Formats: sequence, C-alpha cells, structure tokens
Amino acid sequence: MTPIAGGKGELLEPRGRAALRGRFGILWMFLPGWRDAFDPFLAHHERSIDRAGLALAHVTMDMLSLLALQRDISVLGDLYPVLGDLLSGRKQLPPSGEISAAVKGGLGGS
Repeated sequence: MTPIAGGKGELLEPRGRAALRGRFGILWMFLPGWRDAFDPFLAHHERSIDRAGLALAHVTMDMLSLLALQRDISVLGDLYPVLGDLLSGRKQLPPSGEISAAVKGGLGGS
C-alpha cells in the first residue's frame, strides 16, 4: 500500500483526481452529496477493506516480481520509490491479513 498525499480527506474532496500513464488513465471523483452516506459504511467495513487492500498489494507484488523475470522494470523504482523499495526487498509488505498501525500509515514492514 502506498500513502496518498492528503489521506482520505484528499480523496473525498469534491474535485476529481486523475492519473495518466501512457494509454491508461484512472479518474476518481467522489460525489460529496453521498459522503455522509458512505462514511458509516466505510467505517463499519474498514477492517475488511484494509485486509482486501493488503491482499491485493501482495498479488500485485507477486505479478510484478514475475514480470521482472521477463522484462526490465527498474524504471518503476525511479518513478515510485516505495514500489522500488518493495521490489528490491529493502521493504516488505506485512503478511496478508495482518492490519497494523504501519499499514494504516501507508506501508508496513521493513
């Protein structure tokens, strides 16, 4: 997991967020009129959402590790230092299913 500048509050702002990477784009827009309806849901399911995010991070790291056997993906470490630390083994994700204060802050393990 990687931290988001500004945290949850930044993501829940009414203005959209976008990231463009080559031919791919991701757009996130939270509709502020629905925020009050989603906050209790997110709070109630927070632990499950965190576990699912950590499980997805593990699968992603496994896939990237396999891709690294076939292609040079070292540029990812330059673009995304946290990802570079994970791929190089300088940092580790916490074990799947383990939610800790470190994960809540963005990246667990050492």
